[in-house]
Amino acid sequence: MDLRVLVLTRDPDLGLLLQHQAENLGCSCNVRESYDNAAGDLDWAEVAIIDLSGEGLNDLHRARVETPRVRILAIASDVAIGDQARQAGAESVLVEPLSLVDLLTALRALQPPTEEQVIDLRTGAASPAAAGDEAPWWATR
Repeated sequence: MDLRVLVLTRDPDLGLLLQHQAENLGCSCNVRESYDNAAGDLDWAEVAIIDLSGEGLNDLHRARVETPRVRILAIASDVAIGDQARQAGAESVLVEPLSLVDLLTALRALQPPTEEQVIDLRTGAASPAAAGDEAPWWATR
């Protein structure tokens, strides 16, 4: 999985956890404390993971207006804040406490669809490529 992920959180432990999980999936990841600290990274990122605690909801609103092409995964402390994030334009919301499986599933879902094809060299017929399993070696099903 080759995504450029920006994590916005004031919690260094959560930022480190999210960064490690994104990198385990093969993503490039930058962690920033606030939206203001991430000015250059917003043009680079394809996905933003925004922790909604503190000013996170404001960061989500700004990201939606200033960088509408960036797909957003929000992390909410409760369901009500998660609903506000969906209304503000988050494509996916995880409510704390979150599991690593939920996080990895949400990140995979934000990957843009591929149009890869397999071509039968005998006939020249093209068919959609099967989705690969991008689970890290340590993941269980």
